[in-house]
Amino acid sequence: MKNIAIIFGGKSVEHEVSILTGLHANRHIDGHRVFLVYMTRENEMACGKVLSNVDYYIKKQGRVHECWFMDGILYRRGKFNKIKRVAKIDVVLNCCHGGVGENGELAAMMNVLNIPVTSCGMVSAANLMSKTATRDMLSNFKGKGRVSKFLQPKFGSLGKEDYETNLEEFIRDVVKRIGFPMIVKPDSLGSSIGITIAKNRAELIDAIGLGFALDIKVIVEQYLEDVIEINCSAMSYGGEIKVSGCELVNDSMGEGKIFSFESKYLDGTSGFIKKSGKDEVDYGLGDVYKEIQELTRLAYKVFDANGVVRADFLVLKVDNEYKIYLNEINTVPGFLSYHLWMKVGVPYPMLIDMMMGQAIEKGKEEFTTNYTSDILARNRKLVD
Repeated sequence: MKNIAIIFGGKSVEHEVSILTGLHANRHIDGHRVFLVYMTRENEMACGKVLSNVDYYIKKQGRVHECWFMDGILYRRGKFNKIKRVAKIDVVLNCCHGGVGENGELAAMMNVLNIPVTSCGMVSAANLMSKTATRDMLSNFKGKGRVSKFLQPKFGSLGKEDYETNLEEFIRDVVKRIGFPMIVKPDSLGSSIGITIAKNRAELIDAIGLGFALDIKVIVEQYLEDVIEINCSAMSYGGEIKVSGCELVNDSMGEGKIFSFESKYLDGTSGFIKKSGKDEVDYGLGDVYKEIQELTRLAYKVFDANGVVRADFLVLKVDNEYKIYLNEINTVPGFLSYHLWMKVGVPYPMLIDMMMGQAIEKGKEEFTTNYTSDILARNRKLVD
């Protein structure tokens, strides 16, 4: 039996989705002691029994306690400001979407505190959080054998400073290189928030403005029309990279459409609402699925990922051949992509156990961090 801290919420546009992931995971953990740790929209940590009830977040009813981690132990503040020890934490199950939970900062903090965490480390998480960094790394990849490169759409990115000083030059460049229509995205947001299709110069300027209202960098990409979206998950376990089954997210987005936040989370017929892990209709995509699984495994290795990630692909059929574009990789996917693992016979409780086991094993890796010398004695005059 392990003591698990599920951390969810946080300062992010995906705050509510993260709450659902955290509470849903809590319902599917067997044989362990679970401690819910909610990160508010200000990234303040709180714990308490009421956190397991979704009404706390909807109606704001109930009492929680300020909490924090120290030396691998979870503490909380009680009555009369008294500090209470809650439990020694064996592993953190990271269910935070976006913000510090997904950009690697939470993982870095847990690393300092010597608490294993089930998500990517600081460097890989930061690279995958940034759509521009992801595009750059995938574009520069030179592999061998059957998969020698990752197919990428044409793209360009713009920082806040250049937005204020060189917008016209940027627009001329992307119009020439990419052409309309283009898809404009905030660089580090998820759940399709802030994504816009621009069909002309005026729409492009408006879309870039919206992007900068949400982020400090914006990426502009070639819009691939009439594509299908297919997802696949991967994780490291037992010394190898394992991949899940594939999910056909949509038959075809059609012209001028995107898989929006509303389509993903608020539509009662969406995969988010009806995830079950059941097989879909056979669309004759078996070979495409196999290639996507291979690309997912390779991308996991290229980015030195950790924990469960979900790779999202855009597939375009051209002259009876499929072109497979790796769109992005989510380091803390919604519901931890449990439904994709059910397709290969891994139930949710087992998936969480595998994630925890891998995180704990990785946490046991030790490196020499001490080096003894007489540097202080020899140089004390510098500080005496």
